[in-house]
Amino acid sequence: MSTRANLSRQHGFSLIEAMVGITVGLIAVLIISQTFISFETQKQTTTAGGDAQENGLMALSMIEEHVRSAGAGLADPELHKCANYFSYYDPDPGSGPGGAPLPDLSTAPLRIVDGGAAGSDTVITGSSAFIGSVPAIMEGDFLKPYTRFAIDRTANVSFSNNDRVLLVQPDKKNCMLMQVTVCEAEPDNDSATCAAVKELVYKPGAPYNPDAAYQTLHGWPDFHAMEGKTRIYKMGRAAGVGMATTSYSVAGGQLRAQSGQLGAAITTEDLVRNVVSLQARYGIANPDSENVNGWVDATGEWVFGTLDATHIRRIKALEVLVVTRSERREPAEVTSDAWFAAQIGDAGMRDAVANSIKAAFPDGEWAHYRYKIYTNVIALRNVLWPDIK
Repeated sequence: MSTRANLSRQHGFSLIEAMVGITVGLIAVLIISQTFISFETQKQTTTAGGDAQENGLMALSMIEEHVRSAGAGLADPELHKCANYFSYYDPDPGSGPGGAPLPDLSTAPLRIVDGGAAGSDTVITGSSAFIGSVPAIMEGDFLKPYTRFAIDRTANVSFSNNDRVLLVQPDKKNCMLMQVTVCEAEPDNDSATCAAVKELVYKPGAPYNPDAAYQTLHGWPDFHAMEGKTRIYKMGRAAGVGMATTSYSVAGGQLRAQSGQLGAAITTEDLVRNVVSLQARYGIANPDSENVNGWVDATGEWVFGTLDATHIRRIKALEVLVVTRSERREPAEVTSDAWFAAQIGDAGMRDAVANSIKAAFPDGEWAHYRYKIYTNVIALRNVLWPDIK
């Protein structure tokens, strides 16, 4: 009897109790899973936003560094009077005439290539690779066909064979690039080091020196001593002509830098990921002033390739805006035109940014990403300090 009674009192969970327990457990697992997914999604969004922020700051810092040093070695105000450039380069002069003008010779510290209504701008900085170049002064005439010219030695400038030099004629705004083929201490006495040089010799057939026919055909200038003091700037002997440029642009969703010396190989490097728009404007001053009183796009009279010396000397600062994109695609649309309007006050920049992003990410995909916007105003100290007006 006792054994049967004990067995009757021993029993397990009923089917209903087991099902209730399993259901409660599944609900608990579901709640935990949803909480984990929510926190993981928030983590990814935060991390992606942090990456976009870091990319934006890095891109802006790189551009700022080069813009602040733009014009280094080009601080002489006379250099910024160049309006008519004369240059020539033939990489293989021994094979016969085949040279052409260098496509981008300029003494401008800063230039902007406008990207249009739906593109990013390109910012180009210029400097002299031969920092601290002090000009010599031309004495006597230097007429076509070019042969040689005398220089004033009071500036204590040393030249060497194969130096590239820039001849600047301020009164006529002419700037001509040439290669010193022989420098002579005394007539008919060639010298490789030219420590006491009195004359610089121009011989056609050097990579940067066209012949007389080319000079005449392309209207190269005569230099007369009576028309003002022509300055001769040493640009160095390394590959290229001593004019260093660095450009920043947006390509394939990355900030791209292209740098090198004019006439030499250009190095291209993709620096920062997820940069989707770059916009820039000139900060300009009135003629004969250094106070910025307006901001202009690189359009109209300020368009790249047509800036004259007067306009270049009025450029005192750069306003730059960089937009970066988060790597994470959100399921819902998280960015709108209204968001850009709230972030960017200037209508022109705002439309350019929105249009460039929409062009890169069509079909509304752009709205599924979050963006960071960074802007800065950068003074051209190598223009302001030497009082270039």
